[in-house]
Amino acid sequence: MSAKTPPRQVDQAALRKREQVIAQARATFEIRPLDDVIREAVTHAWSATAKDAVLAAKLLGVARSTFYTYLKRYELDGWT
Repeated sequence: MSAKTPPRQVDQAALRKREQVIAQARATFEIRPLDDVIREAVTHAWSATAKDAVLAAKLLGVARSTFYTYLKRYELDGWT
């Protein structure tokens, strides 16, 4: 039989330190959530290509179907 291991104790000081490191990294390196970066890239490609989804998808290096998914997700100009 194996001995039961006690539940892990949460180290509050370590959690606070981790949150501080994340906040400092975001402030120092302008780290943003990936969803924001994707939204910005899709929006820029959409307008830069005069709403040509095929060309915009090629510029971003994603499949056309993926680009259409992004258009719908971010509700860009008529895509809901």
